[in-house]
Amino acid sequence: MTKVMLIDDNGALRLILSDMLEEMDCSVIEAKDGVEAMRLAARKKPDLIVTDIMMPNMDGIQTINELRRCYGGIPIIAISGGQSDDDSKSLAHAKAEGADKVLQKPFSFSDFESSVRTLLGDT
Repeated sequence: MTKVMLIDDNGALRLILSDMLEEMDCSVIEAKDGVEAMRLAARKKPDLIVTDIMMPNMDGIQTINELRRCYGGIPIIAISGGQSDDDSKSLAHAKAEGADKVLQKPFSFSDFESSVRTLLGDT
C-alpha cells in the first residue's frame, strides 16, 4: 500500500485530507509539524509527502529542504492557505526549494487527487 505523509498543524484539515487519501487506497502517516515529520520519515519511509507551509517549530520550506537533503527523491506536494500574495509567494518559494507540486487552499478533491496520482505515477 502506498504511504503518504501528511504534515499540517491544523488537525481538522489533516483529518479531511487523511480521509481523501484513504479513499484513494493510501496509508496515511500524520505529523503536526516538520520536526515530527522528520522523525517519522526515517522510520516510515513514505512514498509521497504533503506538507503545509505555515507551521510552528519547523515550517514547510525548512521541512522541504530537510526532506530533500535526507531523502532526495520523495515526491512532495506543498499546500498553503488563503488568497494573499504572501501565500502565493510561499508556494512559489516551496516550488523553488524542491516541491514537485503546489496547491493553494482551498483546493478541490479532484485537484488534490490528480496531484497525488500524478506524483505517484498512477495517471
